Amino acid sequence: MLSKIKEFLHPLSTQLRALSAKNQWLWQRVTALLLVPLVVWLGVFFHYGLTASYPEFREWLLGPLSLACLFIFLGVVASHSYLGLKVIIEDYITDQQFQEQLMLASLWGFGLLGVSVVGAVIILFFRV
Repeated sequence: MLSKIKEFLHPLSTQLRALSAKNQWLWQRVTALLLVPLVVWLGVFFHYGLTASYPEFREWLLGPLSLACLFIFLGVVASHSYLGLKVIIEDYITDQQFQEQLMLASLWGFGLLGVSVVGAVIILFFRV
């Protein structure tokens, strides 16, 4: 089972690790620009969450716009963090094999973090 999962995910991880410097720079800027309005929305999210009752907040969050913004925010933060850490690893780690291992570990780490946070939101608010 584990070998099938690795076989399925290997091409994706190879493509993500092999982003050219120009594409990586562009994606990092795009995610940074996406984070600006999403962070403003997150401020509204926290303000409303602190002032509303749980049923009101849950109803607001389960609205299509709020839920979409939350999931987009989580995905953009995970990808922006991965791209930033990838640049740091490339700049400061000289051993090529160790670089690749760290980049693969960070890709898996941020991927699992993103999936687990989305799963936690689904479990908390949809009562799955």
